[in-house]
Parts: sequence; structure tokens; C-alpha cells
Amino acid sequence: MTEAQTAATEQEQTLENRAESTENPLQQERDEWHDKALRLAAELDNLKKRTTKEVQDIRQFAVTDFARSMLDVQDNLERATSAMSIPETTDPAEADHINQLTSMKQGVEMVQTQLQQTLTRFGVEKFDSVGEKLNPERHQVMQQVDSDQESDTVVQEHQPGYTIHSRLLRPALVVTAK
Repeated sequence: MTEAQTAATEQEQTLENRAESTENPLQQERDEWHDKALRLAAELDNLKKRTTKEVQDIRQFAVTDFARSMLDVQDNLERATSAMSIPETTDPAEADHINQLTSMKQGVEMVQTQLQQTLTRFGVEKFDSVGEKLNPERHQVMQQVDSDQESDTVVQEHQPGYTIHSRLLRPALVVTAK
């Protein structure tokens, strides 16, 4: 290579380096803005998902406090139907009284059934505890008794437990085996 060719090559490289050096800051700035735009788009997408989930949870669990209050009503209706015993008699003088008691018990049972159906429609479900192993997240132990059952097995239920959309609404009050 001659000196002229070497000088021309060096000038071309210098011009390329200058062009790269002026483009490089612009490319860097463009890349930074592109990265910021991608991050903001991802953040916006996450915000939409989080907001959708929160709105869904609010809709699903908005009735939680009301449902918890209605469980006391449900419990009292169960107690009322359990306490109503209708005597069996053949005495005609008692027949009218027996018919009234039977009608009243049927009416209370109908209200109880309707309340249970309404609770179920809003995602409130009763869960069984007797015979299950004690689960501190679902059971509240009121008493322990001697039993032939395995230790920490629920042997009696004082008050049923409920969930709302698979989330605990009220723990069951239980008696467990020692």
C-alpha cells in the first residue's frame, strides 16, 4: 500500500468513527426512550391486571360482613327447628295445637332453607368438621375430650364453619379428641 492509500484509508476510518460517535449518543438516547416506553407499557399492563383483580375481589367479597351477620340468623333458625318437638298424641283436643306447632316448624324450616339458598347463591358454603383432623385455619377448639378417636380429631361441632368463595368466613367451633 502506498502512502496515499494509507492516508485515504485512515481518513475513511476517521470519518466512520466520527459518524459512529455522533450516531452513538443518538442511538443510546433512542434505546433509552425505547426501554422506558417498554417499561411503562409493562407497568400499565400490570396495573390493569391488578385493578381487574381488585375489582373482582371487591365484587366477590362485598357481602362478607353481611353474610357473617346472617350466619347468626341461620344458626338461630337451626336452633329453633331443633328445639321444636312435636308431641305425638291421639287426643282430639290437642290436635289443633299439634297442627299449629307443625305449621310453625314447617314455616321456620322454609325460612331456614330460603336463607341457606340465598347464602349459597352469594358463595357462602357450610363445611363439615366432624371426623376431620383439626385444622387451626378452619377450626376453633372449644373443648378436648377423651375419645377412642385419634388425637386432634374433631368429634363434635358446636357451631358450623362457613366459607365464602373458598375463603374462610367463620371458623367452626369444635370439640376434639385428646
